[in-house]
Amino acid sequence: MVLIVSASGAYRNSIAELVELYNKEKPKVTINCNIVGSGVMKKQIEQGVPIDIYIPAIDREMDELQSLGFVIPETRQYLAKNAMVLIVPKESSLPISSFSDLTDKRVKTVALGNDKIAGGIYTKQVLNYFKIFDLVMKKGVFVEEDIRQVLKAVEAGNVDAGITYLTEAKLSNEVKIVAIAPKISHIPVISPVAVLKRCENVPEAKDFLAFLKSDRAVAIFERYGFTIIN
Repeated sequence: MVLIVSASGAYRNSIAELVELYNKEKPKVTINCNIVGSGVMKKQIEQGVPIDIYIPAIDREMDELQSLGFVIPETRQYLAKNAMVLIVPKESSLPISSFSDLTDKRVKTVALGNDKIAGGIYTKQVLNYFKIFDLVMKKGVFVEEDIRQVLKAVEAGNVDAGITYLTEAKLSNEVKIVAIAPKISHIPVISPVAVLKRCENVPEAKDFLAFLKSDRAVAIFERYGFTIIN
């Protein structure tokens, strides 16, 4: 039996590790992953792509899908918290130590998610909080489908800085975190999770959701920088 889990790009590494563990423990259940941006996932679900479990990086897409009748409401719960951070290449010599420093004339390019992905929504809120949105947008190098592209651009030195999730930044030794966005600067970076109505194996899907809250799973999530919500 196969279950399809569609998860935000922020979960790419952690979910892959968890799925490997789960598949070993429950050999009769194979979990396959579909990792894309939250907005892309939502469109796929609306278009009938077979997905059993949905893990976006923001409530908005889940709310809309639930209102359209795609979600089993009683299975919906919160999975994990994340944070938004400002990163620069490890060897950067630019004077960037805060979000406000992105307005410095010496900073020419900043990798940003656009509003098609959850990371871009949070990013816009952070920049608006610091009242620098318009200035930073002029320097923006935008990614559209996966927040991982922000990390890759900063790693490669193709941009002077980038805004991404804490969990993304922790994956690389080629970047450094220079600032963490204050919680007040954006809505909580919380991921919901739910089983979708098209799922033909709901008991098994619920079992996988329970596994994601187990001590073993929590330890893996926390290693990647997530905070699990009980």
